Amino acid sequence: MATYDTPPAGDDDDDDYDAEDIPSVVVAAAQSQRLGGFRRVYINTHKPRFKPEAIVYSLYEFAEGIVYQHESELERATAFAWRNAIKIYLVGMEFTGSGRNEVQYEYALQTADGGSLKLSGTFTVASMAVRRGRRPPDMEQDMYTMLATSQQTVARRLLPMALTALEDGKRVLFDTLKVSNTGLHTPNGVIPWSSVTSVKVVNGSLVVKEANRIRPAVHVSVGRVPNSLLFLALAGHLMKKR
Repeated sequence: MATYDTPPAGDDDDDDYDAEDIPSVVVAAAQSQRLGGFRRVYINTHKPRFKPEAIVYSLYEFAEGIVYQHESELERATAFAWRNAIKIYLVGMEFTGSGRNEVQYEYALQTADGGSLKLSGTFTVASMAVRRGRRPPDMEQDMYTMLATSQQTVARRLLPMALTALEDGKRVLFDTLKVSNTGLHTPNGVIPWSSVTSVKVVNGSLVVKEANRIRPAVHVSVGRVPNSLLFLALAGHLMKKR
């Protein structure tokens, strides 16, 4: 994983599109979706056995979204604006032990105009040597952090609409899970908010615990729960109201 230098923070003018190394097709895609100023590009690479390292795709970060360009289709670039996102998935699972400290992740994005993007990867969690500047960081971890931030951005945008829907007596859908003012609707029945004791994500899984039950009432990968941060926000809001 590699990255180009980042332009000065806080400059979101269109002039940033002239930054060196940004292909014209990427500039056009970003402008078509009004993504604002350029921030950074993440380059995903792969090294086959007995072959030199090769670029797989580039992900360009802008103020209001990202542009994806696969190395096999350099004449194309696809822009995704955060304001158009309707579903976003991010699951990260950490593996430690025997000197190993890695995170495997999967990311998926769907937009209102029919766009979709799926990414996955593995990175080594930054050690203290990295944090103190004695070793270069794993740039894929930086990309993962950016994707996690995008999940927060989308959740904040969707939250007011979701709260309005609940106030109108509607349910907010999260694939097989549905949230209403009265409770959490699951394939196995409705769990009243009054009996829910905790809702959290544990190593890539959404875990909902219910009073007087030893086993979790819900235990599902967040990779199957769209907008999981929105789900957590709504659950927390409704648990406080009970």
